[in-house]
Amino acid sequence: MRPHLFVAVVPPPAIREQLDEAMRPLRAEYPDLAWEAPSRWHVTLCFLGPVDPTPALLDEVAAVAHSTAPLPVQLSGGGAFSDHVLWAGVDAELAPVAGELARAAGRADFPLEEREFHPHLTLARRRRRGVRLQPAAARLSALTAGPWTADEFVGLRSGRPDYERVASWPLTG
Repeated sequence: MRPHLFVAVVPPPAIREQLDEAMRPLRAEYPDLAWEAPSRWHVTLCFLGPVDPTPALLDEVAAVAHSTAPLPVQLSGGGAFSDHVLWAGVDAELAPVAGELARAAGRADFPLEEREFHPHLTLARRRRRGVRLQPAAARLSALTAGPWTADEFVGLRSGRPDYERVASWPLTG
């Protein structure tokens, strides 16, 4: 499978440590889930798919970053997507930024998925059928981590064990 490219904000190490500590009891209680490593935690703003970055895309994302002020972010609560993905909720005004990045990708001739933006940080995935995530998701209602200030967009390419950082853009607006 070809790696996927996306633009994200990444929690700083102190927030990843805080979230990692909060997730320890849940990981112990649900060992059958495929838990994401803290080094892979991010909030996707614009998913581009199995493509390579072009100079036009890099320039367009840079322009959005240049006009975007650093963003206050906090993780709060959580849930599950159809018993497939367990996620932490994101308390931040990211929808306008995600929309700007989608328009920037379009200007660079990248087709995007037509999907409603739902900011989240993926914590775990179901490994096999029959495992229900809803009980674990219910335990996330009191989850908090942060706040922090996201001061850059990061271009990431999927891979194992970690994502490849292909670019970053400071938020200077």
